[in-house]
Amino acid sequence: MAEFANWQWVDLEETSSTNDEVKRLCTAAPSGKRFMVAARRQNAGRGRRGRGWVSLEGNLFVSFGLEVAPQLLGQMTFVVGLSLLEAVRELAPQADVCLKWPNDVLLNGGKISGILLEKGAGGYMIVGIGVNLRASPAGETVYPVTDLAAAGIKTDCRTFKEVYLRRFD
Repeated sequence: MAEFANWQWVDLEETSSTNDEVKRLCTAAPSGKRFMVAARRQNAGRGRRGRGWVSLEGNLFVSFGLEVAPQLLGQMTFVVGLSLLEAVRELAPQADVCLKWPNDVLLNGGKISGILLEKGAGGYMIVGIGVNLRASPAGETVYPVTDLAAAGIKTDCRTFKEVYLRRFD
C-alpha cells in the first residue's frame, strides 16, 4: 500500500471489484483513513441496480473509501461527477463533456464513465468509478458509449487518477 495525497493507494492486477476491495479495507480501518484501490482488470465489476460493468483492460477502475457525514451523502454523486467532468476538461479543455443525472459522464454524447456509491462500514462511503480511457464495450448498452482515446484524448490510468484526485480531494 502506497501513500498518495493523503490516500492509502493500492494498485492490483486483478480483482472481482475495486468497491469490494475498499469495503474490506474500511471494515478494519481506524477512523480517518482514506483508501483508493485501482485494478488493471475487474472480473465482476458492477454498476447501479446490479448491472454489470464491462471492465476492458486499459480503462480505469478505481474505488475510494472515505468517511462522509450523513448529511453530505446526497451531495457525493454531484461531487464525484463534477470531479470527473473537470478532470476530462483539464486533459482536453475543448472537450464536449457533460453530466447525465444521476451518475454518468458523457463525452460527445457518449457515456465515458459510471459512478457507483455504496455504504461501507461505520461512516465510510465507497465511491467506485469506471472511466473508458482506451476502449468502450461493444454490443447493446443502455446508453451510447465512447472512450477518451476515440475523442483524441490520450491519457493513462495513473495520470487520470492523479488529475481526478486533485479535483475530488
